[in-house]
This record gives sequence, C-alpha cells and structure tokens, in this order.
Amino acid sequence: RLALPGVDLSDRFLAGALLTGAILRETNLTKSNLQYAQLPGADLAGAVLSQCRLRGADLSGANLEGADLSSADLRDANLTGARLKGAVLTKAILQNVNLTDADLTDQQLQSQDLKDAVLTGAKLTGAKLDGAELNGARLNGAQLQQASLAGILPTDSVWTG
Repeated sequence: RLALPGVDLSDRFLAGALLTGAILRETNLTKSNLQYAQLPGADLAGAVLSQCRLRGADLSGANLEGADLSSADLRDANLTGARLKGAVLTKAILQNVNLTDADLTDQQLQSQDLKDAVLTGAKLTGAKLDGAELNGARLNGAQLQQASLAGILPTDSVWTG
C-alpha cells in the first residue's frame, strides 16, 4: 500500500496509475495528469488536486474531505461513495461524474455544471446548488434536506424518492 502523505507530486504524469488504497493525505498533485488512474479507497484528505486532470479516474470510496479540487477535470470519473465534505470544487468540471452515495454535505456547488451527473443516493444535506446545471442528472434518492436549489430548472433530470 503506497503511502506518500504530504509529498509534492505536482505537475506529474500519473495517467492510468494503480493507486488503490494509497495514502496521499495533504499531497500536492496540482496540475498532475491522473486520467483513468485507479484510486479506489485512496485517502486524499486535505490533498491539493487543483487543475488536476482526473477524467475517467476511479475514486470510488476515496476520502477527499477538505481536498482542493478547484478547476479539476472530473468528467466521467467514478466517485461512488466518496467523502467530499469540506472539499473545494470551485470551477471543477463535473459533467457525467458518478457521485452515487457520495457525501457532499454542505458542498458549495453554485452554478456548477453537473450535466448528466449521477447523484443517486448522494448526501447533499445543506449543499448549495443555486443555479447549477442539472440537465440529464440523476438524483434518485438523493438527500436534499436544507439544500439550496434556487434557480434550478429540472429539465431532463430525474428526481425521485
């Protein structure tokens, strides 16, 4: 099991890397290419993934609490069951991302493009989704207690349960 907590891995080519269960707490991965990397169960709490390319990456069950994912490309990524409480997702690209059962409690997702995202069973309690793009998104069973949804047009999205 790889353990590199706090290491500077910024601007690295790690596309397709096998990092299952890796301990990367507070690691700097700014501008790194992690496209299609395998990171299920990885501990990335407090890591800096700003401007990181994570397209198609598997981050299922990953701990991303307090991580900085600002301007990260997460298109087509699998974040099923990921913990994102306190993570920064400002300007992150979240189209077609799988966030099934992910913890997005109190997440700031105003004006985010979540087109075709899967948020089935996601914990969005207290999340701010004002003006978010949700066309084609699936929110079946999502927990939306105290979530702010101002300006949302649920066109072509699925909202059941």
